Amino acid sequence: MDQKWVWWVVAAVIVIGGWYVLTSSPANVDVGTRESTPRGEEVSFKISAEAGRFAPSAISARRGDLVIIEFTAVDGTYDIGFEDPAIGFDIEAAPGKTKVFGFRTADRALGDYVFRCFDSCPRGPMTGTLTITQ
Repeated sequence: MDQKWVWWVVAAVIVIGGWYVLTSSPANVDVGTRESTPRGEEVSFKISAEAGRFAPSAISARRGDLVIIEFTAVDGTYDIGFEDPAIGFDIEAAPGKTKVFGFRTADRALGDYVFRCFDSCPRGPMTGTLTITQ
């Protein structure tokens, strides 16, 4: 019995899986560092949700930066989003999973932007703050 098609399917799954892993997270960005981009810097934050709170709950970026957030739900399903609809996002992560999203701060006014858990908050309301500085 000719099973060459099985090997083609396995190869396709490996290629597609590898593409997904490479494109779904900023593996080349070292969290906590800044990397220059044409319109500012790329700044990355790891935010976890555990025991009913975000850690860290306060982050900051400069106007013009590209903000990348790696959001991990530790002990339950949590979501994270910004109250400002112009930033948007309402990302949900299952326990032990990480979701990555990002946005530019170039068109944001200086000040504080609240992020919070909107729907999947197993221990009640959670909030945090992104401060955009000059």
